[in-house]
Amino acid sequence: MHAETLEYQQQWLKIRKALLQMDSQKTRCKSLKALKNMLTTVDDKLVPVVWMSLAVAYYYDNVYNYSIYYCKKTLERYPLHPEAIFCATFLVHLYRLLGMKKERYEAEGSRFRLMKRMIMQSENQQHRLFALQELRQEFADRDLLQDFYAFFNQTLRHNPHGKLLDIGSLTDISS
Repeated sequence: MHAETLEYQQQWLKIRKALLQMDSQKTRCKSLKALKNMLTTVDDKLVPVVWMSLAVAYYYDNVYNYSIYYCKKTLERYPLHPEAIFCATFLVHLYRLLGMKKERYEAEGSRFRLMKRMIMQSENQQHRLFALQELRQEFADRDLLQDFYAFFNQTLRHNPHGKLLDIGSLTDISS
């Protein structure tokens, strides 16, 4: 048990090191190579983090098609993880950057559906709260906070797991 925890921590440190190497062109190649190699050795729990990191690394390398590929792959394979919300947001940014209006609007809509699905279906309480906070922030950014509370009370108050979501945990978030 202890050896597994140590190995997991070492894998996190390798991912962290690869992420820190992305800023310059010279070390970005090393970062991409390390992240690709990690896909075969990394713990299954860390695969979405590696894919998300690959999407960011390819973005910095101006290879947007691979960046989009890894974002979509994360969304398809791990839709109930916080990394999926990051990748959905990143897709919206990439489509906006590339001037792809139709894809951008579709990505924004799927991002909202993703957050709602995570709130309703995820068995992990922390993931549900994270998605709820992100959804609340999206409504706040659009000056629709009252609509969020109405939406919350109508549809999100109860989830299929029978657990009541507490909106009080959202009030301490700075808007």
